[in-house]
Amino acid sequence: MLPKTFILQAAKKFNISKRELEVLTRALEGESVQDLAQELGVTKAALQKRLGEVYNKFDIGGGRGPGKLARLQQKLMEEYQKHTSQQPTPSTHPSTIDWGNTPHPQPIYGRQSEIQQLQEIILTQKPALVGIWGMPGIGKTALGVRLLQHLAPEFQQGIWRDFSHLNEIIPTLTPQTLLIIDNWQGDKTSLKPLKAGCIILLSRTPFGEEVQESLHLEGLSDDAVRLWVEQQGLSPDE
Repeated sequence: MLPKTFILQAAKKFNISKRELEVLTRALEGESVQDLAQELGVTKAALQKRLGEVYNKFDIGGGRGPGKLARLQQKLMEEYQKHTSQQPTPSTHPSTIDWGNTPHPQPIYGRQSEIQQLQEIILTQKPALVGIWGMPGIGKTALGVRLLQHLAPEFQQGIWRDFSHLNEIIPTLTPQTLLIIDNWQGDKTSLKPLKAGCIILLSRTPFGEEVQESLHLEGLSDDAVRLWVEQQGLSPDE
């Protein structure tokens, strides 16, 4: 979930009303249209119309409602990446984020427990190396993006790079750098020149003993799968 302060800034930028903001925020949190309409005491059609006004203001057109929400989430993520790369993040340790060649990840579903687990490990145990591995498309990139957003304020700088572009940032690394490396294909030798405070490796294969903390990212829960199906505009039978 994006920081609420950023969502408020985006709402102001795109002229989202207070009533529309309430619907937008709760939709982004994963609440279904049916449940949200019931809680707000309006019809489903009225709520869909209100969401339609939000989509129009963000210039999200075409397709069905759940598909539009997914595109809106992606647009907000892109806006947030621009925002964090241009401004220091307010914290006791002001930091900037260099997103480098970060791909545009799809919205993340059902990974809250993994995010919390890794954040706690990194902030309390302060490991030098953390590994996240799993099959292609399982959500490693989306999880890595969330970790960089959430943890960068604890460092002087956060950097994202694909393994193939590591050499370009080696001179900028310091003990106060959080570095995330996507598509890791290296070994112990590859790690030696990387003088960062914490390095998070994203890989398709398991890690060796050099990685102090490792998480195997597995399939989504049934609830997360249902949410993904709904927001893609699909029926459970498709």
